[in-house]
Amino acid sequence: MKKRHKKKPKPLDYLDIEITLQEQRWMKVIPSYDEIVSNLAQRTLKIALADNLKSTLELSIVLANDEFIQKLNHIHRNKDQPTNVLAFPNLEDAQLALDTQSEVQPSLSLGDVVLAIETLEKEALLQHKSLIDHFSHLLVHGILHLLGFDHQTQTQADAMETLEIKILHSQGIKNPYALTNQTEEDTL
Repeated sequence: MKKRHKKKPKPLDYLDIEITLQEQRWMKVIPSYDEIVSNLAQRTLKIALADNLKSTLELSIVLANDEFIQKLNHIHRNKDQPTNVLAFPNLEDAQLALDTQSEVQPSLSLGDVVLAIETLEKEALLQHKSLIDHFSHLLVHGILHLLGFDHQTQTQADAMETLEIKILHSQGIKNPYALTNQTEEDTL
């Protein structure tokens, strides 16, 4: 049997992650949330930035509930409903992190990623995915948004999905889009 999240990258001395537990249920539902966040953040930055880092990167992960994320979604996106993940990038620092020609910066703050446990649980159940795999996918998705990746056009979406799949595969997690597409086809 294949163990999930088996490949641990060596700790990156250039990454500072702040994890805020706004909703305590995360500890019960995903007890290893801190290890998953650390491993996937490191892996995401290592793959997305292709080891071209010259600065310490900081990012914040907020593990929240639907009520909390709904307020943020209403304030920042004018959508009065919960969502699975929100990213609040500091795009100036993200551009410096991605620019291999820029000068060395002492520290760059990429921004914040907020995830809602109830929405993730509902989606994982509906999409026939494990909660840990779905959480992992949306965490990677949110971190990529902090780096300036987006999915407003098909070209952008394809590039972002390809990178997500590569990062998740490096952790032993199946392609989340193949599972979603298969599930959708099965219900037609």
